[in-house]
Amino acid sequence: VPAPERMSTVYVFRAKTIEAANPMVKINDKPFVRLTVMGYSYARVPPGIHRVNFDYGGFEGSFISEVEVKEGKDLYLLYSGNGAGHQLTEVPPEKSLDVFKDYRYVEPVHAQF
Repeated sequence: VPAPERMSTVYVFRAKTIEAANPMVKINDKPFVRLTVMGYSYARVPPGIHRVNFDYGGFEGSFISEVEVKEGKDLYLLYSGNGAGHQLTEVPPEKSLDVFKDYRYVEPVHAQF
């Protein structure tokens, strides 16, 4: 589904990791989705720099990164983390279907930013 005019779609996927708590992913401090292992979701965001926070709460803390979203360009982000170690990697759009074919959709709390 194409994003509304002047907006872009950001897909966030969570890699297969040792089972841990599911982080609340926030975009610009607004709750987006509670992301499960091998799960994904997407949000519509305006162009610009956005803060993405994977918040585990409690003693596990959070991982924060900034991403640049370009108008009309989809962004595919792969998160590898379990509360102890974290990595956020951009996957090129042309590889996204191969990389993410086995992931499950997770309904977001908010999908418009």
